[in-house]
Amino acid sequence: VDELVLVELVAEGDRQEEQRAQELDKLFDTFVHLMARANYVRLTRAEMEADLAATVRSTAGGSVDLRAAIADVLARDSMIRGDLRVEWPDLGFLALLSPELEQVSGALSVDLDVAGTVNEPTVDGRAALSNGRISVPRWGLVVDMIEATAESNDGRVLQVDGTGHAGDGALTITEIAALLEKPV
Repeated sequence: VDELVLVELVAEGDRQEEQRAQELDKLFDTFVHLMARANYVRLTRAEMEADLAATVRSTAGGSVDLRAAIADVLARDSMIRGDLRVEWPDLGFLALLSPELEQVSGALSVDLDVAGTVNEPTVDGRAALSNGRISVPRWGLVVDMIEATAESNDGRVLQVDGTGHAGDGALTITEIAALLEKPV
């Protein structure tokens, strides 16, 4: 199923809101083509197997590819598999998420694989943000030169590293977090 998604932003109120809506409309115009299709879905009395493939493309060169499969959607011990690939060269559309955000930019790259079972999934892969920038005028905050990665090689631990600059200062984050811990 191919769908052309057109979004019209309607501005009401003062001139600033109207100007912001026009700017956001320009950003959103780069994201106008959405393709999603279910490749395979089989339902039987004994099991419910599902396979899904979805693709998103932007006119600015961004792409998202998702594939997922569950052997039996009703069984908690059912095998799952999937992957997510994202190459998005301009994150400017994220400014749509909040009127507080004046500018968001950067490129996102994601390469994730999912395996295991419904009860115990594992997620391996890497996500990276490069050449990022965010501006929140109300807070007087501008962080630029953002470089960040999040990576998991075993599906149990997530390593996050990031740097950025705010004014004359440098920001650094390094974190290791356990994923999907089982209750004792």
